[in-house]
Amino acid sequence: MVVAVLIVVIVFLTVWGAGVFPVSVCICAALLAAAGARVLISRGEAVARMPSRTGWLALLILTYILLQLLPVPRVFEGMTGSRRREQNVIAREAIDKAADLGLIEANSARFSLTRNRAGTLRTIMLFICAVSAAIIGASLPERTRAVYLAFLIALMAVVSVLGFLHQWVLPAHKTIWWFWTVPHGRPVGCFVSRTHHAGYIALAAPLALASAIGSLGAKRIARSALYTVLFVVISFGVLTSLSRGAAVAWAASCIVVLASSLVYSSLPRRVLVVAIALVAVICAVVAVVRIPKTEVTNVVVDRLSTLEEPLAIDSAKSRFGVWRDSGSLIRDFAILGVGANGFRMIYPGYRTNTERKSFTHAENEYVELAVDGGLLGMLLVLGLAVSLGLAFACNARDGVMPSVLVPGLLGSLAVVLVHNAVDFPLHAPVYSIVFASLVGIAVGRAPGQQDEDMSRRRRVRLGAGILAVCATAATVSLLPGIMIAYELDSPDVIVEADAELLARGLEGAPTSWQTWYHFGATLGQPGNRPSNLLAEQCFSRATSYDPNNYRLWEAVGHRRLGMGNEAGADEAFDRMQRLRSWKRRATARGGGY
Repeated sequence: MVVAVLIVVIVFLTVWGAGVFPVSVCICAALLAAAGARVLISRGEAVARMPSRTGWLALLILTYILLQLLPVPRVFEGMTGSRRREQNVIAREAIDKAADLGLIEANSARFSLTRNRAGTLRTIMLFICAVSAAIIGASLPERTRAVYLAFLIALMAVVSVLGFLHQWVLPAHKTIWWFWTVPHGRPVGCFVSRTHHAGYIALAAPLALASAIGSLGAKRIARSALYTVLFVVISFGVLTSLSRGAAVAWAASCIVVLASSLVYSSLPRRVLVVAIALVAVICAVVAVVRIPKTEVTNVVVDRLSTLEEPLAIDSAKSRFGVWRDSGSLIRDFAILGVGANGFRMIYPGYRTNTERKSFTHAENEYVELAVDGGLLGMLLVLGLAVSLGLAFACNARDGVMPSVLVPGLLGSLAVVLVHNAVDFPLHAPVYSIVFASLVGIAVGRAPGQQDEDMSRRRRVRLGAGILAVCATAATVSLLPGIMIAYELDSPDVIVEADAELLARGLEGAPTSWQTWYHFGATLGQPGNRPSNLLAEQCFSRATSYDPNNYRLWEAVGHRRLGMGNEAGADEAFDRMQRLRSWKRRATARGGGY
């Protein structure tokens, strides 16, 4: 059964980093695409299908991302926009000069539309995972669908409990599930971000609440009580995670489930629906307020109380600043965007804040879509969203799915829509896979309810072939020599890379200040004046791509001192002190370069 593949993938990612490791995303893409292809070529009458128009739109989006990734012939670079062309020319000149000096092997640098080739590669794999999960979700028969949803609710309840233990009872900072060490973030459970952990388990909260309401309406008291307990457990995990965005999304989903349950319930049961929903929500809140560990209660309540004045929250102010600065990015790359996952490589050059933390995402999936995809990307995604929404509405109207399921799916949609307005959880593979599977469940229709003509069957075979190719490509990408291409935007890889690998990184991300800086640091050689001049150009380019990074200016100042460029070092230290007045400048003069 293909649903077993989906369940295995979700459990695998939940245990192993939620997809933070590129190799895990490629493995999941291969498995899910193969399972999705199997679904499409199935002739069984019980196998449901997604509407064909959504398939074509998904294919267009995949094609668009591939076009962003593929190298653009040099003769056509002028058609990609003046800023993009200028960035490519500067990077090509540096790579060619390094080759001329014998510092790296000669190569003909070819650039793509995207400003982050490694990030776009990962996005392709993520998109393959999501589309395949949606196809599998759409194919589930009613009984299997009920089992799968029960699995999700139970899994999120377990993750909620373990996440609370990981965060509060047995804290192990900078680890995933106490075992795998990660250098960055505030890990909770399988995520490197507590916000993503909370958003992940929040996806199942409305499903549990809707199931409790539906079971009570069907007079299944024990089952209703069980789902109510699971809802409380999941809600407890969301509210104690300290993620305000996820808490707001959870509250919105409760309102949506309650409102839609009233619509889909007969009049005599509406009072009962209101009662069970309110009792469950109140129990969840009380469970948080009455946590046995008083210090945890105080921290949670104090943090959630800041939502009374959301505009005064420091993190909200930071997000507003990122969104404002993103406006300049959108204007400069209005039509084609900067490429999927390209925000992280180009935003530092546009940011006006001087915070130590430089955002790798826009903290808003809608803003990031505008930056990464441009106008064309937004139109494609909007078209897909509208198509999926219409299919869901038709299914709900025609009674294709049980009425008790509609409120739960609407609640999960509310979680995604609200949470992604203040964060980027859709970039987490396990989150996207679970949500995509729910979308598939919402829009899938049985073959008997669709036109089964020969042309449609040919289109289905085409889709199966495309997914088979995707599965093969994902499998091939696991080869070590290819896998490194997925990590060339990683700071950990950049710091350890040699000049050859950094040249590849610069070709894939010509606006990466980190790649420029470390490329220069690797090229500079004692007594080799041409190499030091090139290194100095790389340092200058790095500062132009992140001018408000005081640590970068400090590092460049020390490098320039080592090269004997005292005037340049003084300039760098002056900029450093303008950004951080308390920083001390180096006093040593002269150097060995």
